[in-house]
Amino acid sequence: MFESILDDDTQLLELDLSSKESKAIDLSKLSGQPVFASYSPDGASIALSEKFSDNHAEIVVIDISGDIVYRYKNGGYRSFYPKWSPSGDELVFFSRHETDNADDEIYILDLDGHSVKRLTNRPYHNFCPAWSPDGSKIAFVTSMPDRRPEIYVMNSDGSNQLRITYNEDGDTLPSWSLDGKKLLITGYRKGNFEIVQLSLEAG
Repeated sequence: MFESILDDDTQLLELDLSSKESKAIDLSKLSGQPVFASYSPDGASIALSEKFSDNHAEIVVIDISGDIVYRYKNGGYRSFYPKWSPSGDELVFFSRHETDNADDEIYILDLDGHSVKRLTNRPYHNFCPAWSPDGSKIAFVTSMPDRRPEIYVMNSDGSNQLRITYNEDGDTLPSWSLDGKKLLITGYRKGNFEIVQLSLEAG
């Protein structure tokens, strides 16, 4: 699944890797721009951010046919980048709904009880969260006061937040290996963006 812009209209497309054919997902129930879409672990649902402006976006869950399953309304602020837990019953995302759009913080949304828990409380932007394969940890990006963003890892309840990169040029977009022992990140190195692999094991 990927985003495509045609005639200033953003679409979500599914690509069949065998036939190389793509088809559009029905987004007629949405009025905003769909961004940061991701499949649920069972493939039956899609979480996305419905963007209305730079400062207003809501988390929406739709089924494969395009019907809205759930919408997290945030009072007109911005919530972006929903990522499914491995169990499929929670979403992690970043939002400004409690900071009056001053900075981004990371939250978990329980899709069963529709409760929201805040995981970070830092006076900087915290964004691009990613679950570990076993659901025990979350990697995320934090802007720094005197340098470009760095990668952190925390427990899925928000505890034990550890900085794991120290790169003056900046690191972002963490993605876990299937064994949970490495991260792929986008790192800025010597004037270029590069894919970098980080080992999370000592030594």
